[in-house]
Amino acid sequence: MVGGFPIISGLYINGQKLGFGPSNYGLFILNKPTAVASVSWIKGAHDFKFGGEWRHESWFNESSTNALGSYGFDSSQTGLPSTNGQNLNGGAVGNSFASFLLGSLNQGTIGNVQAPWFDRSTAGIYAQDSWKATHRLTITYGSRYDMQQLQHEQQYRTTQFNPTIANPSAGGLLGAAQFEGYGPGRCNCSFEHYYPYAFGPRLGVSYHPVDKLVFHAATGIFFGQQPSLNYVGAGNSLGFGWNTVTITSPQGSGQAAGQLANGIPYTRGQLYATNFNPGIRPDAGQLDTLPSWNYPNNGRPPRTLQSNVGMQLALTPDSTVEVAYVGVRGAWFEANGLVSPNQLTQQRLGTFGLNLTNPADLALLGRKISDPAVQARGFTLPYASFPQDSSLAQALRAYPQFSSVGVQKAMIGNYWYDSLQVKLTKRLSHGLWLLGTYTWSKDLGTVNSEWGDAVPVADASLPPKSQKTYVGVDTPQIATISFRYQLPTLGFAETGWKKTLFGGWTTDGILHYQSGSLIQVPSAQNGLTAVTFAPNNFANRVSTQPLFLKSLNDHSFNPRTTLVLNPAAWSDPAPGTYGTSKPFYSNYRNARYPNEQMGIGKVFSLEKGARFEVRADFFNVFNRRALPSLNNTGNALQATQYGSNGSITNGFGYIGDSISNAGSNYTPRSGQIVGRIEF
Repeated sequence: MVGGFPIISGLYINGQKLGFGPSNYGLFILNKPTAVASVSWIKGAHDFKFGGEWRHESWFNESSTNALGSYGFDSSQTGLPSTNGQNLNGGAVGNSFASFLLGSLNQGTIGNVQAPWFDRSTAGIYAQDSWKATHRLTITYGSRYDMQQLQHEQQYRTTQFNPTIANPSAGGLLGAAQFEGYGPGRCNCSFEHYYPYAFGPRLGVSYHPVDKLVFHAATGIFFGQQPSLNYVGAGNSLGFGWNTVTITSPQGSGQAAGQLANGIPYTRGQLYATNFNPGIRPDAGQLDTLPSWNYPNNGRPPRTLQSNVGMQLALTPDSTVEVAYVGVRGAWFEANGLVSPNQLTQQRLGTFGLNLTNPADLALLGRKISDPAVQARGFTLPYASFPQDSSLAQALRAYPQFSSVGVQKAMIGNYWYDSLQVKLTKRLSHGLWLLGTYTWSKDLGTVNSEWGDAVPVADASLPPKSQKTYVGVDTPQIATISFRYQLPTLGFAETGWKKTLFGGWTTDGILHYQSGSLIQVPSAQNGLTAVTFAPNNFANRVSTQPLFLKSLNDHSFNPRTTLVLNPAAWSDPAPGTYGTSKPFYSNYRNARYPNEQMGIGKVFSLEKGARFEVRADFFNVFNRRALPSLNNTGNALQATQYGSNGSITNGFGYIGDSISNAGSNYTPRSGQIVGRIEF
């Protein structure tokens, strides 16, 4: 039993929407016990370290929202059915609040309490030795072993799409529901796999041939951690008894689905019955979806090979310079977007005698399966209950019974990172401390992040590594300068009140500069994705044309009336073909946004150990102007349009009146003065 106010929706009073009841009624519990242990042992020239960690996570997600009951009201129950579909010249008949007062339901649902409980355990052990082989050579070596269990529901109440199971609701076509766990109707298996070979050896060498010079090199294999459990619900537990009962008014009849006073009639069997039928989806005459397919290589933790080679040189007694190469090679990153099992490829269309580059075939794919022109080519329904208003393209998909097939835990992403890093350090002397860093790098990959954000994919028939491109976070140049300097008095304030007032002032600052963020290549406009269901298709790069008409780092043009991106730099692929561009180009970037902060301050010593500090801090200290993000970078064929004030209102890569928002994007110079007393 669940107590609480039911959810009432669909009410309007004088045009204002009104509703009752909670939008979410649940209980969330996350337990994460953790244990860490380590020990060190120094013996002769060796410094041994051993340790390990263990963590168990459990996530309980009890959702009672469906059990409260949801009651929807509409004006049709107090309207005139005879007026349905008629033009009332702006008028309306019926009132949803009146329907509520009469208790006449338009629709209602009731369910049970959903209470999945997911857990996972992880552990790792390591051993390391730092061996001082000679007074100039140190060798560090060791290894770590990670044991990572993927999350699973405690009673294995999880459903997934499986591409190898025949679907009885789709005439025996492959692609059906599979139910995790053990027992009748279930797969007698676990969807989650465990990778037992996560060994990470590491080796480092440090050598200083002379006192002021050190060379170092290191390499090692590292395994990424699985993400923490977070709001895992019962959305992938289709068929396991977390059901809902729905009553609905017959379409267009104006009849009540039921009376509010009577509630929603249901039986316990309707709410709690399990259904382990592989053909639980699709419903007859519909295109449905199933919970995502757990890719076969799930369970492999992201693996990186990290290497660095560098040197450190003491320039003076208080300053050093460091130069290093840092490289990363990553594999087994989650990249679900690289798998598109229900995309219609040319290879599959070729088996039906169709070619995407044939205009007649391309047009035919967009027609309904019931169209006489389609039937004249010999195409029929893929199964008896296939919806006849669906397209021929949908009918020819590998799994035509589903509008989409989701994929998760596809550990097939790759990552490449190379950088040259320079660091200059001046330790405090003569009143000055300085730290300067510069990084020149390249980020490539088939994945934009470690947890499932794959780069945009066009042609699914190509191997995953062929999608290698610049990743969205690629920032080829980054430079930072930090400093702190005690201002000299130049002999003016050596004693007395002058020293108190003018001595001891310090100025400091952080100056940060980096390349602008990448702009994604515009999408192709040839309509191919509408018939192949590809998530992306990109325009072709015209190498003889510049990418920009105006540099985003040049502020001499009027951003309201000037186009920034060059439409001629891109051409649409031929009909029926994918573009040849990758999603990102290194020289196709937004404006740079320098971050420059400086300040000045002094501490005054007071009696009895008290201190008074005064500081003035300034942000965007040079008052640099920065342009806001560009509008419409996705369609290079968009015609340019102008408003009555002469500003661009539409087009490819423009700013227009968005320049008015530049202040919120990049705050003008500002400052603050702070006084603080410590006692």
